[in-house]
Amino acid sequence: MAQPFRVRKAKRELVDAARESRVRQTHAEAVLWNELRNNRLIQARVRRQHPVGGFVLDFWIPAARLAIEPDGSIHDDPESRAQDAAQTETIEEYNIQLIRFQNADVLNNLDTVLQQIKIVAEERIAKSSL
Repeated sequence: MAQPFRVRKAKRELVDAARESRVRQTHAEAVLWNELRNNRLIQARVRRQHPVGGFVLDFWIPAARLAIEPDGSIHDDPESRAQDAAQTETIEEYNIQLIRFQNADVLNNLDTVLQQIKIVAEERIAKSSL
């Protein structure tokens, strides 16, 4: 009986972490969210700070099973890269594609980032409807 309690507690901690992340979003996350929300980019719902598989995804498009992570310079060090690789591997086990962008790209090349997201999302949605 103790196992389900721990699982629920872990889920609650993830949900709380997701809520906190929504409040403390980075500037790049805010810019990207402004473009992704309300079906502005694609005709599919986009969620922000969504818990999946023990992680909180910055952006999640359920219809495409696509996660989007804008990463700051903290992700450049070797330890963070190893953690990111482990996260990507775990997320992909759920049949979710994870794409990452540097915050600088989101802020300086937003149109290119949005176009890449749109292409990948629409391809994955089309494949899932076959």
